[in-house]
Amino acid sequence: MKAKKSDIMKVYAVLEQMSKGVHPIKFSYFVAKNKKKLKDEVELLKELALPSEKFQEYDVRRAELAKSLADYDSSGRPIIRDNTYVIIKNKEEFDTKIDALKEEYEEAIKEFDEKIGAYKDILKEEMEFDGHAIRMEDLPEKIEPVLIELFMDTGLLQE
Repeated sequence: MKAKKSDIMKVYAVLEQMSKGVHPIKFSYFVAKNKKKLKDEVELLKELALPSEKFQEYDVRRAELAKSLADYDSSGRPIIRDNTYVIIKNKEEFDTKIDALKEEYEEAIKEFDEKIGAYKDILKEEMEFDGHAIRMEDLPEKIEPVLIELFMDTGLLQE
């Protein structure tokens, strides 16, 4: 059966999580068998999204800059909302310095953006996947409907 590479990544993440629990033997076999079949493809896809050393350097410096100019709470910790430092008091200084940093790393940022664009395109591609299917009655009694849907979409569920 064909499946989108993005769905393959999702299936692998689910299998990875489920492999940490104790399940009936048929479901455990289903998890282990499919994890093994998908491992090489998933590792290759993950490698494609890795940033260059230069971009990683930029990202570290960007985060350090944000932290150094962030607003702090009364206990001396930087204020973070939605996984982002809050910068109000030093916004002008931050904007000036981040613009300079972006200019310094312009090529690395451009390369990374292009790489991520290509990566997203690759995830939309379909690939042949002959996973080990499982029957509905062999699924755990408590399983989220979204997981059943994912298994159906990738041909892993026999009805």
